[in-house]
Order: sequence, then structure tokens, then C-alpha cells
Amino acid sequence: MTITQQEAWVGRDSGRKIDVPDYLREVVEEIAFQAREDKRVDRRSGVSQRLPITTLESVVSNAEQRATRVGEKHSVARVADIYAALPAITGKLELEYEGELKGADTIARELIRTAVGRVFSPSWPPLPTVASSSRKSKACSSTSAASASPIVKTPEP
Repeated sequence: MTITQQEAWVGRDSGRKIDVPDYLREVVEEIAFQAREDKRVDRRSGVSQRLPITTLESVVSNAEQRATRVGEKHSVARVADIYAALPAITGKLELEYEGELKGADTIARELIRTAVGRVFSPSWPPLPTVASSSRKSKACSSTSAASASPIVKTPEP
């Protein structure tokens, strides 16, 4: 994160203040880690430090564009801004044959989704699981109630 913070051009002189929360910086770094571990990404070419740098710059640019569109002087980058950085991510990845079959855009979206999950999962307690039989019985009772109600047609004049 230190190299990305040092090298990325995020301090702009556009007259707008753009904040990038620490968790978003972690997600950007995690995308690079996930790409390095993914078997669909070519290991011989590697994933350079340029991936998180350009991704972070694109995230800031998208937040800046949004602030300009709505007339805000201060904006905070969002997770959705990472998806706007898809071209920056796909441009830095070299894919293996399997990755080429799926497409760079699909692979990049999966990397983002995994990175967000890895960063946010430790922050939240696990959700309780619901037994599939109770879900099924609730679904059946609601559909049977809906199908049991008569349909009343009004006569046309």
C-alpha cells in the first residue's frame, strides 16, 4: 500500500477534495493480490505494481467526475468507483488461455468481487444460516396463498 500511495496521482488540483477511505485502498491492493494468485492470469508476465496504482488513480478520477456532475466540492470514493476502473485493471492483466476464453472484463469483475469480500468479510459477523426446508416451506405457503386467492374480473361496460 505504501508504494501505491506514494506513486498514485491522487492529490489533484481540480478544486475538489476527493477522499479515498483506507478500506478502499485495501480493496485496490487486494485486487492485485487476487490477480497474482488467479490461475487464469499469466504468471510469467506477472502482475506489476502498476495495476493498483492505475486502479487507484481511476477510482479517484471517477469520484472526481461524479463530484463535478453533481456540483460537490468534496466527494468520497466508493466501491462502485472501482468498477469504473475496469479498463485500467484489464489493461494491466495478461491472461492465460482459460482467462482469454472467459474474457478480461469477466475476470476483472471476479477479482474485484473477491477482493471486496476479502476486505469486508472480517468486519462483519457471520450470518446465521437458514435451513433449506424452512425456506422451502415459507416459499410454498406464500405461493399457495397467492394461488388460492380468486381472480375477480370486472365486467366491461
